[in-house]
Amino acid sequence: MYAATRWFRIYTVVALAMTADSLAGEKMTVVRPQDTGAALANPGMGWVLHHYDNIAFNYGGKLEPSDTVDDFPGVTTVYLRIAWSYLEPQEGRFNWPVLDTPAQRWLDKGKQIALPLLDDDGHHRYRLGKLTVLSASQK
Repeated sequence: MYAATRWFRIYTVVALAMTADSLAGEKMTVVRPQDTGAALANPGMGWVLHHYDNIAFNYGGKLEPSDTVDDFPGVTTVYLRIAWSYLEPQEGRFNWPVLDTPAQRWLDKGKQIALPLLDDDGHHRYRLGKLTVLSASQK
């Protein structure tokens, strides 16, 4: 184990040295942007609105349907993290509007959607349908 760690460290140092040497000949460009006071829109990074965050109808779920937080510039991504039990409250019966409705509101405004679905949100444990779990485990 020690020998493997030692060789890994040596390899890493050599690789970094070779990379630094090859970059040394390249011309570096320094950019100093001026502050315009406008919000920076950085898609996929920066300001993210948590419409759902584990619990449906919290955070952005309390906004009026027409409210797309235009007064909060810089938001480019809307987070819709929700437990599967909200999408499938009963085995085989789906409630797609819980995602489709807010997602479409934000997509119409040009925002990106982050969509993690949870099996266990701390309130609804292990509600992912049995068929879904079996199907995923067979792939």
